[in-house]
Amino acid sequence: MKADGTLIHTLWGEMAWQLGGKAAYERIRKDDERAASPGDALRVLFNDYGFCLILIDEWVAYARQLHDQGDLPGGSFETHFTFAQALTESAKLAKQCLLVISLCG
Repeated sequence: MKADGTLIHTLWGEMAWQLGGKAAYERIRKDDERAASPGDALRVLFNDYGFCLILIDEWVAYARQLHDQGDLPGGSFETHFTFAQALTESAKLAKQCLLVISLCG
């Protein structure tokens, strides 16, 4: 739980909160709570909350742990692949966003 009372469940919820605090998080809160990829809402957040550099380290190592579990609050293995697609497309279409992902350690 964040100091402002925000309870975050997913990587995309954390990303929204880091971009714009509680107001940004509220825009994707339902997707975060359902562990559903927020889709194009990411592009809108990236544009509305300015320049952003997104760094994700060892994502595959993290997602690999999710493979056999489908009811996790942070999203399933499949949800993370859907999110990866939405994230890369949103970063590409956003005005000023750079995305750097390391897949393995």
